[in-house]
Amino acid sequence: MHYCPDGKPNLPHEAWGGPDSIEHKRGEGIPAPSTPVVTKHNTFEQNGALIELGEDNSIRVTQEKSGTAIEITAGGRILLHSQVDWQVNVVGNANIVVGGNTSIETSGDTIVKTTGTTTVNSGDNVNVNCATANVKATGGINLDGGSGGVKGIVQGHCICAITGKPHPHISFTVKGSK
Repeated sequence: MHYCPDGKPNLPHEAWGGPDSIEHKRGEGIPAPSTPVVTKHNTFEQNGALIELGEDNSIRVTQEKSGTAIEITAGGRILLHSQVDWQVNVVGNANIVVGGNTSIETSGDTIVKTTGTTTVNSGDNVNVNCATANVKATGGINLDGGSGGVKGIVQGHCICAITGKPHPHISFTVKGSK
């Protein structure tokens, strides 16, 4: 005998396709979760957590109140979806190795902060596209285009050795303080 108050199974609604099933949220570009097969999908619900084990080997854990979820798709893709902030704390080292491309997009500001040296190594070009680039360094800035001969930038307040007046050939595209 199965307990069905008001004709509804006493199981999580996701287990039987009930009207109160969670609508899983996903960000732009993240695939929608697979639709559970009611008789072949193991679903557990306890203390506000929904755990779904799919017949296709997918695994999904969702916090019901917020909609935040962790999912491993049938193909092995890992999806982390947070409806609020996401924080990662590592006591030791962190190493991320990507076999393909990496893309980071944000609708707000991005801050990279380190107490040590920050190094960018590229086997190809490094492109910076922005409205204005501001670089401030207390120990100076060296730009080496590959010739190895790093010299100063001609500035508007430089005095020409020949005319004794402000230098006429100042750099308008690269500007720097003295």
